[in-house]
Amino acid sequence: MGKEKIHDLIDMLVEKYPAAFSVRNRKPLKIGIDQDLIAVDPEIAALGFSARRKLFQAYCGHRFYLRNVIAGADRVDLNGVPTGKPTDDQIEDAKRRLNGYYEYLKSKGEVVVKAKAVKKPLPAPGPRLIGLADLRAAVAARKAATA
Repeated sequence: MGKEKIHDLIDMLVEKYPAAFSVRNRKPLKIGIDQDLIAVDPEIAALGFSARRKLFQAYCGHRFYLRNVIAGADRVDLNGVPTGKPTDDQIEDAKRRLNGYYEYLKSKGEVVVKAKAVKKPLPAPGPRLIGLADLRAAVAARKAATA
Protein backbone atom coordinates (compact mmCIF):
# COMPACT_ATOMS: atom_id res chain seq x y z
CA MET A 1 0.00 0.00 0.00
CA GLY A 2 1.50 3.31 -1.11
CA LYS A 3 1.65 6.61 0.74
CA GLU A 4 -1.06 8.11 -1.44
CA LYS A 5 -3.50 5.29 -0.60
CA ILE A 6 -2.71 5.68 3.11
CA HIS A 7 -3.32 9.44 2.92
CA ASP A 8 -6.62 8.78 1.11
CA LEU A 9 -7.67 6.40 3.90
CA ILE A 10 -6.70 8.95 6.56
CA ASP A 11 -8.75 11.59 4.72
CA MET A 12 -11.69 9.17 4.67
CA LEU A 13 -11.38 8.61 8.45
CA VAL A 14 -11.18 12.37 9.04
CA GLU A 15 -14.34 12.82 6.99
CA LYS A 16 -16.31 9.97 8.62
CA TYR A 17 -15.10 10.36 12.21
CA PRO A 18 -14.11 14.03 12.73
CA ALA A 19 -14.44 13.76 16.52
CA ALA A 20 -11.57 11.25 16.63
CA PHE A 21 -9.48 11.85 13.53
CA SER A 22 -7.94 15.09 12.28
CA VAL A 23 -5.18 15.98 9.88
CA ARG A 24 -3.65 18.82 11.94
CA ASN A 25 -4.80 18.16 15.52
CA ARG A 26 -4.26 14.43 15.90
CA LYS A 27 -5.63 13.40 19.28
CA PRO A 28 -4.34 10.24 20.97
CA LEU A 29 -6.65 7.39 20.03
CA LYS A 30 -8.23 4.82 22.32
CA ILE A 31 -6.27 1.60 22.63
CA GLY A 32 -8.08 -0.88 20.39
CA ILE A 33 -9.82 1.73 18.22
CA ASP A 34 -8.85 -0.37 15.20
CA GLN A 35 -11.23 -3.11 16.42
CA ASP A 36 -13.99 -0.53 16.88
CA LEU A 37 -13.45 0.64 13.30
CA ILE A 38 -13.55 -2.92 11.97
CA ALA A 39 -16.89 -3.42 13.73
CA VAL A 40 -18.55 -0.28 12.32
CA ASP A 41 -16.80 0.49 9.02
CA PRO A 42 -16.87 -2.05 6.17
CA GLU A 43 -14.15 -0.17 4.24
CA ILE A 44 -11.71 -0.58 7.12
CA ALA A 45 -12.85 -4.15 7.74
CA ALA A 46 -12.13 -4.97 4.08
CA LEU A 47 -8.50 -3.91 4.47
CA GLY A 48 -5.99 -6.59 5.29
CA PHE A 49 -4.15 -6.67 8.60
CA SER A 50 -0.93 -5.23 7.16
CA ALA A 51 -2.82 -2.41 5.40
CA ARG A 52 -4.59 -1.44 8.65
CA ARG A 53 -1.28 -1.61 10.47
CA LYS A 54 0.36 0.73 7.93
CA LEU A 55 -2.62 3.07 8.18
CA PHE A 56 -2.36 3.37 11.96
CA GLN A 57 1.44 3.55 11.87
CA ALA A 58 1.17 6.51 9.51
CA TYR A 59 -1.52 8.22 11.58
CA CYS A 60 -0.11 7.52 15.05
CA GLY A 61 3.52 7.97 14.03
CA HIS A 62 2.97 11.50 12.75
CA ARG A 63 4.65 14.29 14.69
CA PHE A 64 1.31 16.02 15.37
CA TYR A 65 0.01 12.85 17.03
CA LEU A 66 3.22 12.29 19.01
CA ARG A 67 3.17 15.88 20.29
CA ASN A 68 -0.34 15.39 21.67
CA VAL A 69 0.68 12.13 23.35
CA ILE A 70 3.64 13.92 24.96
CA ALA A 71 1.33 16.72 26.12
CA GLY A 72 -0.81 14.10 27.90
CA ALA A 73 -4.00 14.77 25.94
CA ASP A 74 -6.93 12.42 26.55
CA ARG A 75 -7.26 9.35 24.36
CA VAL A 76 -10.55 9.43 22.44
CA ASP A 77 -12.89 6.85 20.92
CA LEU A 78 -14.65 7.19 17.55
CA ASN A 79 -17.17 9.65 19.00
CA GLY A 80 -14.48 11.85 20.59
CA VAL A 81 -15.32 10.68 24.12
CA PRO A 82 -12.23 10.64 26.39
CA THR A 83 -11.19 7.11 27.36
CA GLY A 84 -8.10 7.77 29.48
CA LYS A 85 -4.65 9.30 29.33
CA PRO A 86 -1.43 7.97 27.80
CA THR A 87 0.76 6.11 30.29
CA ASP A 88 4.22 7.34 31.28
CA ASP A 89 5.79 4.61 29.12
CA GLN A 90 3.73 5.71 26.12
CA ILE A 91 4.74 9.34 26.67
CA GLU A 92 8.43 8.36 26.89
CA ASP A 93 8.10 6.29 23.71
CA ALA A 94 6.48 9.24 21.92
CA LYS A 95 9.34 11.50 23.05
CA ARG A 96 11.90 9.00 21.79
CA ARG A 97 10.18 8.65 18.42
CA LEU A 98 9.74 12.41 17.99
CA ASN A 99 13.38 13.06 18.88
CA GLY A 100 14.38 10.37 16.37
CA TYR A 101 12.36 12.21 13.73
CA TYR A 102 14.12 15.49 14.61
CA GLU A 103 17.51 13.80 14.44
CA TYR A 104 16.61 12.42 11.02
CA LEU A 105 15.72 15.92 9.81
CA LYS A 106 18.97 17.33 11.21
CA SER A 107 20.96 14.62 9.44
CA LYS A 108 19.36 15.73 6.17
CA GLY A 109 20.37 19.33 6.89
CA GLU A 110 16.84 20.58 7.42
CA VAL A 111 15.95 23.19 10.01
CA VAL A 112 14.11 21.75 13.00
CA VAL A 113 11.63 23.93 14.86
CA LYS A 114 10.28 22.18 17.94
CA ALA A 115 6.86 23.08 19.26
CA LYS A 116 6.93 25.16 22.42
CA ALA A 117 5.16 23.83 25.49
CA VAL A 118 3.59 27.23 26.23
CA LYS A 119 0.71 28.14 23.99
CA LYS A 120 0.58 31.69 22.72
CA PRO A 121 -2.65 33.56 23.38
CA LEU A 122 -4.87 33.87 20.35
CA PRO A 123 -4.85 37.27 18.68
CA ALA A 124 -7.88 39.49 19.09
CA PRO A 125 -10.49 38.67 16.49
CA GLY A 126 -10.47 40.99 13.50
CA PRO A 127 -13.45 42.16 11.53
CA ARG A 128 -15.85 39.40 10.54
CA LEU A 129 -15.43 38.25 6.97
CA ILE A 130 -18.46 38.02 4.74
CA GLY A 131 -19.42 34.45 3.90
CA LEU A 132 -21.68 32.90 1.30
CA ALA A 133 -24.63 32.84 3.69
CA ASP A 134 -24.22 36.60 4.26
CA LEU A 135 -24.19 37.26 0.52
CA ARG A 136 -27.30 35.16 0.00
CA ALA A 137 -29.09 37.02 2.80
CA ALA A 138 -28.10 40.37 1.23
CA VAL A 139 -29.45 39.27 -2.17
CA ALA A 140 -32.70 38.12 -0.58
CA ALA A 141 -33.05 41.44 1.29
CA ARG A 142 -32.38 43.44 -1.89
CA LYS A 143 -34.96 41.41 -3.83
CA ALA A 144 -37.52 41.90 -1.04
CA ALA A 145 -36.84 45.66 -0.98
CA THR A 146 -37.28 46.06 -4.75
CA ALA A 147 -40.37 43.86 -4.97
